[in-house]
Amino acid sequence: MNEEALLVGPTKSLAAIYSAGLVTEGKDPKTAVLLLNSGLIHHAGPARLYTRLARCLASKGKHTIRFDLSGIGDSIARPDNLSIYQIATQEPKEVMDYLQRRGFTQFILAGICSGAYCAFKAALVDHRVIATVLINYQDDTVNNQLTEQAWSQRYWRNSLFRLDAWRNLVTGNVNYQRLFSTLGKSVKSVVMKTADPQNSESDKNNAQSASFADEMERLLEREVRVLMLISGLDISQEFLRVLMGDKLNHFQQHPMVEVCVIDGADHLFTNLSHQQQFIDIVESWITPIQ
Repeated sequence: MNEEALLVGPTKSLAAIYSAGLVTEGKDPKTAVLLLNSGLIHHAGPARLYTRLARCLASKGKHTIRFDLSGIGDSIARPDNLSIYQIATQEPKEVMDYLQRRGFTQFILAGICSGAYCAFKAALVDHRVIATVLINYQDDTVNNQLTEQAWSQRYWRNSLFRLDAWRNLVTGNVNYQRLFSTLGKSVKSVVMKTADPQNSESDKNNAQSASFADEMERLLEREVRVLMLISGLDISQEFLRVLMGDKLNHFQQHPMVEVCVIDGADHLFTNLSHQQQFIDIVESWITPIQ
């Protein structure tokens, strides 16, 4: 396997590792995979998941680049003061521009949590993206009420009926501030909705759900393939229910969308068996894409 350390972008400020895929002689590769930072974790990924995934994909013939967004890991801060939300779409574009000069014409974007957000938003604005892997996708950038809704669903649908959740409550292994704040706001929301079915908070949440659903429809209209990979113990399950609203079943059944849940996995796949499941699922989904 051939790996290359790079500095890419207009100012050569984005630190990257390029893993060249094993290519059949005479075959000219056109597709490359970009792995996007999970939070502030650098390009190796949580528990070196991105490193292992990139090398696995390379062994299957997929060229992969894992890089640090500006100000993360080995990449220096940008001099132009772009916001983090602008960086989320601008810097993947800059990396794709670099790879296009090396002969690649289409791209697959993948990331965990904030990396999933980055992959999704970049795919929306760049038609060179043909597929995206959204791992534990969350988005509370427009309306932080979504986070409260997601946690409320987690408590009411799941935690209240699990013995270990009650054990955590009794032993103190729980975020009491979040618990009581979320449940309190849930009760308040029910009261307000009963008193005023047209309340503005409900309208705002529905509008955000519609926005995400509309954006997803735009990707699917372009025939962009989407893998939504979810940790069974992560709040992102509830987050997607809130974001997608009554269109959840529609997206789950769409031929361009695949939804996979790794039962028992936490947000960053710290268990070794869950890490292997993660790699197997992503590799088997990406490899057939030409």
